[in-house]
Amino acid sequence: MELTEEQQGVISELFSHGVLVTPSILEKVQQGAQVDEFITAKVASDKVVVVESYKDVHKKLTFQDFTGLFSARYNVLSNIILKNHNLPNMISAKNALYKQDKDSISLIGLITEQRISTNGHLMITLEDLTGEIKVLVNKNRTELFSFAQSLFLDGCIGVTGKCGDRIIFADNVVLPDIPDAPIKKLSKKKKIAFTSDFHYGSKHFYKKEFKAFISWLSADPVDYLFLLGDLVEGVGVYPGQEKDLNVTNLLEQYSKFARHLKKISPKTQIIICPGNHDAVRLAEPQPAFNKEYCMPLFDLPNVTLMTSPGVVEVEGVKVLMYHGYSFPYYANEVEVIRQAGGMKRSDIIMEALLKHRHLAPTYASTQMLPDSMKDPLVISTVPDFFVSGHIHTTTKHQYKSVTCLNCSAWVGMTEYQKKIGLVPDPCKVFIVDLSTREVVEKSFME
Repeated sequence: MELTEEQQGVISELFSHGVLVTPSILEKVQQGAQVDEFITAKVASDKVVVVESYKDVHKKLTFQDFTGLFSARYNVLSNIILKNHNLPNMISAKNALYKQDKDSISLIGLITEQRISTNGHLMITLEDLTGEIKVLVNKNRTELFSFAQSLFLDGCIGVTGKCGDRIIFADNVVLPDIPDAPIKKLSKKKKIAFTSDFHYGSKHFYKKEFKAFISWLSADPVDYLFLLGDLVEGVGVYPGQEKDLNVTNLLEQYSKFARHLKKISPKTQIIICPGNHDAVRLAEPQPAFNKEYCMPLFDLPNVTLMTSPGVVEVEGVKVLMYHGYSFPYYANEVEVIRQAGGMKRSDIIMEALLKHRHLAPTYASTQMLPDSMKDPLVISTVPDFFVSGHIHTTTKHQYKSVTCLNCSAWVGMTEYQKKIGLVPDPCKVFIVDLSTREVVEKSFME
């Protein structure tokens, strides 16, 4: 197949970066892959390094994109499981079907079904690249049974157990998880702040409190400011939204919001990802902001615009940014999270996603754009911070070496929020000293 002019440009740029273009890379370029998919780290400024940011490829979706997505997910997460856990006697699902009774084996697969059997045991269907097999978790193994009930559909797990008649009786179940590591601290003092969900243009926007926040930043600048999406209220996001707007033009919403950001000290590096109210597609991964609607943001010299999800590195510290669109699904549909407080317990959700090493393991938990070459919602890089927004409440939680922060909002309660169960905890900012990793919550409410 001949390369198009655009594809030849990609190949030339890869050569300029010293990348050896193998047949597999050439094939991916012919399928639409761009430079960023092979060279992930790039400097956005002299202080901000983009580690992971999704490169949108416009193409017609096929059945192979959906199957390829799960194959890519399996390949990455199974390798993480093998790296983080000792699983003896590894075998494929196809070969496990024909093993003799009571043979000890290990298997890695994606969960395609979970149900309670007539005898009260948990029955899991696991699928790998060769086929699928049933896994039974005995109800009398209380600790394992309880853990297995918290697993997410479509998540990747490792199982050790004994073979039965075309079934595995589980002795242990493991997740990809993140490894134990010391909490990274800097030798010098650097301040970093996190907040989200401004919804500029809404009648319920806390304008006075927001101005106080901008004034505070101008007087006592932080080194880095992370904004986790929903900068503006948007237009046509939900039925009847027009009655909640006091700025009805999308371009005007971004223009006015950018004017406030311009007042922040240029010494502060501002890193922004989109949310579901912003002028990007709803399906995840969400691309970075569009110049057509958000040009005022592009004009700010100290702003780095990211995708959601995306990973940036500042001062050697990695920050995983994700707006959090999948969170309500787990708050409402997963019994253990719902019983623990649902939407108020984003800390539990974030820890569970880190353990699964995926931001939306269950396919139904978010609107997702399938990619046959990779699953961009896999948490392949272990971050130092995992930060999000979307559900308008503040939680902070330390899981191993990762600081999990769900950020506040700057908008009050609307009728739509009542319907979907959002209860705002507004006008708060997380401030972190990177030399101590101490997290302070500062409120700007009068």
